[in-house]
Amino acid sequence: MTLIELLSLIVGILILVKIITLLVKPQAWMNLSKKITKNTVVFSSVSLVIVIISGYIVLKELGIIQVGAVMLFVSGLMALTGAPFLKKLIGMHEDITKNIFKKAWLSMIIWGVLAVWMIVAAI
Repeated sequence: MTLIELLSLIVGILILVKIITLLVKPQAWMNLSKKITKNTVVFSSVSLVIVIISGYIVLKELGIIQVGAVMLFVSGLMALTGAPFLKKLIGMHEDITKNIFKKAWLSMIIWGVLAVWMIVAAI
């Protein structure tokens, strides 16, 4: 099994565990989510490590064009998932928009680099 196949297997299992947990015991999922996100520094650090490791593996196997296409697919799926909750999400979005470059500057840099890389690769 290749590393990219392993990543895909892990994601597939996690998705099914989440869906089943939300169907059977939604409060358990909320409790886990609250526990995992309690410390924002630890959560951000772990997230960054996941981004670096998975990004390295994915970009080693696929080109940035393919990664960009997958990002569009996932963004659409996330939008579809959030669509029934738009009123609540818009309220959160206003708060996030005001503070995004102060609190999430590193992810904004990563998004920007990826966007420029995709554009350059596409033209």
